[in-house]
Amino acid sequence: MLRPSNAPRWVRCAGSARGEAGEPEQPDSDAAREGTAAHWLATQWTGGLADLHEVAPNGVQLTDEHVQAARLYVDTVGAGAIHEQRMATETFGPLIEGTPDAIDYDRDTRTVRVWDFKYGRGVVESVDNYQTLIYSAMLHATDAERYELTIVQPRAYHPDGPVRTWTIPAAEYPRHIEIVRDSALNAVGDAPLTRVGRQCRYCRARWKCNSLQVAGADAADRADAAAMIDQPIADAALEYTYLTAAFKALEYRLAALDERLLGEIRGGGKIPGYTATPGQGSTVWNLPVDAIVAAGDLVGVDVRKPLDVITPKQAVKAGVSMLLVGALSEKKPGALKLAVDNRNELARKVFT
Repeated sequence: MLRPSNAPRWVRCAGSARGEAGEPEQPDSDAAREGTAAHWLATQWTGGLADLHEVAPNGVQLTDEHVQAARLYVDTVGAGAIHEQRMATETFGPLIEGTPDAIDYDRDTRTVRVWDFKYGRGVVESVDNYQTLIYSAMLHATDAERYELTIVQPRAYHPDGPVRTWTIPAAEYPRHIEIVRDSALNAVGDAPLTRVGRQCRYCRARWKCNSLQVAGADAADRADAAAMIDQPIADAALEYTYLTAAFKALEYRLAALDERLLGEIRGGGKIPGYTATPGQGSTVWNLPVDAIVAAGDLVGVDVRKPLDVITPKQAVKAGVSMLLVGALSEKKPGALKLAVDNRNELARKVFT
């Protein structure tokens, strides 16, 4: 019932595990299939099978981006680790089974090491990563003095780089274990609690979650309230923090309702006051380029594009080496925006 890969949800919202249990698995997205292909390639190398196939077993065409990402992961893990082996633990109360990407126990330094390969672009933090924490407990290394839980994420920008490690001294380890244990016991209990937060984003049960519905309605009510006040800057920051969380609750609830209502319409049902219509697509030419250019010339308008090149990301996708692209390109900073300061205790409590 409880899976390590879903721990980011059920540790923060114990009720999500039971809610998702009756929901069908969603088909793999293109991004998920890309990640599976990169994992497969990494497994080939760690298993000593170094031949590079052009197509992964799931049909995804392998590119230089897959190769570079898998190589970074393999080089980071190094030799001697256990790869893709089914393991289990009852450290958290109920039996939890899972398959760590790579795990190792260094007896000389008494260090448990876990590596998790993430191919997606959405940032996955290493600190407070309950998935890797659960994997670390599967080694049952009772004499360990240190735990190093590492996320390898080559394609997501992070100030700390693509390889990030959460280091836990043995003295602090039980405290983190208790956090997961409390949630696990609550999840398999008679009345698991639900909690609204960023974990709602990918929850398959969000369409029927009463807590998310109430939070969304409450956020909508508060959005209607207006008050003219001379607000101290610290209070403004506090309000911004909570309104951001409320806004996310509305987003998640709307997304859940959108999925449910569209699913009903696709299945032939009728929704009072709503129907399904195609989105506003882009207008495109319906003749070959030469014909469009000739038509423009006839009316004295040059419709040709000036010479241009594809973007650096598109070049990598097309097969240009990431090293070459990196030497010929730069990442320009975007517009300044507010970001959560994870060093701030209030922000950590609200957003985790």
